[in-house]
Amino acid sequence: MGRSYAKALDKVLVPRGFARSGDDWVRVRGDMWECLNRQSSWLGGVTVNLYMKDLVTESLFLEIFAPDGVACPRGVIHLQC
Repeated sequence: MGRSYAKALDKVLVPRGFARSGDDWVRVRGDMWECLNRQSSWLGGVTVNLYMKDLVTESLFLEIFAPDGVACPRGVIHLQC
């Protein structure tokens, strides 16, 4: 019996601290945000993407460059940057 890619990813990622939301598996370790995203093709192919970002760097970037009225990660809304 075949298994789905999502179930196979669940089996590997959930014990390592990732939480699944649709086609995304996300975890935060310290200041690092990590996300694996699964994409399925209508032709039957599957692609898995890995994204990582430093949350402190993102927060500093948004404090400096966020457009007016954009909510920043700490829940602060910058009305003027």
